[in-house]
Amino acid sequence: RSPMWRFVPAEHRAAAMANLPWRSEADIYASDLRRHLPPGLRLPTIYRVDEVDDGALAIWMEDVDHHPDPWSSADYRHVARLLGRMAGGNCRPDPPLGVTVTSRDLRGYLHGRVRMGALPLLHDDASWTHPLVTAFVDPALRCALDRLDAIGDGLLDRLDMLPRTLAHGDACPQNLLRAASGDDVVAIDWQFGGLYAIGFDAGQLFAGHAESGDRLPVPSPPPWLRSSTPTPPVSATKAVPCPPIPSPLAPSPPFRSAPRSPRLHSNPLTSPRNPTSL
Repeated sequence: RSPMWRFVPAEHRAAAMANLPWRSEADIYASDLRRHLPPGLRLPTIYRVDEVDDGALAIWMEDVDHHPDPWSSADYRHVARLLGRMAGGNCRPDPPLGVTVTSRDLRGYLHGRVRMGALPLLHDDASWTHPLVTAFVDPALRCALDRLDAIGDGLLDRLDMLPRTLAHGDACPQNLLRAASGDDVVAIDWQFGGLYAIGFDAGQLFAGHAESGDRLPVPSPPPWLRSSTPTPPVSATKAVPCPPIPSPLAPSPPFRSAPRSPRLHSNPLTSPRNPTSL
């Protein structure tokens, strides 16, 4: 029902819908995931889940009272430790009993949302010569994004070699609310919760505030991602190839999708013993 669907080309909507785990959040809230979270990390209280129709759910949950102030380096360290403890405590081939999650297809996301949706705009010179871009964007950004595109498949090959563990899947600070009372962190928006390469949540944790323009207390990019020669100005009318760099990625085995995990729980939200709440 999102108005963003009108921007998805008609020929790609069926595939996009098939890869959108819109029921996952309700499934995870209905599971016993709470028992597998480390002290200090919790789910919001869920009061009710209503099936609206075949394409929509309504989730009635706690309105979490949380700190609105910007995150500090100490906040990032604290939350990263909690996410790491969750991942380390659930590093197994299958999810914890009662948690319905699957291994997410990041390669499908790269070749779909990123390369079909975002990269055409980034490869268009007009995007980089727009006044709103030239006034604020670091001239090295275009080359950095081109480099990431070039090594994207290699990065995923490397991730395929790591252990799979339970992850939030969208662990940006906006989804990790620091409770106003006490030290708890309340994790919301579990739509993309699943089994990922261990350490996956750290990426979104540190990148999530970039969309809101907040200054991030994170180190600079690694040397192999930075350009070793001057970058052409973004005002150039034609794209200039970025200087070549040695890839840090060794050849990896072919990608193999992990098997889907079975549904391991009954839904307490619809159980006669507990019809309205968790």
